[in-house]
Amino acid sequence: MRVLLSCDGSARDARGLADWLRRVDELRGGVELVGGPVQPDRMGGVLDVVGIAVGGGGAATVLIRSVFTWLGQRPRGTRLVLDLEQGVGRKVHLELSSADNCAAVIGQVLAALGDSSNPDQEPR
Repeated sequence: MRVLLSCDGSARDARGLADWLRRVDELRGGVELVGGPVQPDRMGGVLDVVGIAVGGGGAATVLIRSVFTWLGQRPRGTRLVLDLEQGVGRKVHLELSSADNCAAVIGQVLAALGDSSNPDQEPR
């Protein structure tokens, strides 16, 4: 599956997030900076989107936990947009901030991907 994280701050924030995620063992080798859309008054795009190749539900959970840890260390009000796509028709689009509930976001992502292995979910 492919995940794109857009920072609302700047290309500097995107670089910081990419560096942070590259230190996570489960994500190592799958994190890169990619260009966002070209603005009308610019010659080219800025590398302000973080692209991550994620293998499955467990790695998605690690990614989301890592993103929330990073958000928790950013100034209040920092927001990210998460776009996740797996195969045809399985897409998730979420706007995240440090005020959001990490476990709830993990549940949303795994449910959208059809993965019932949410480690934070209470047994029924």
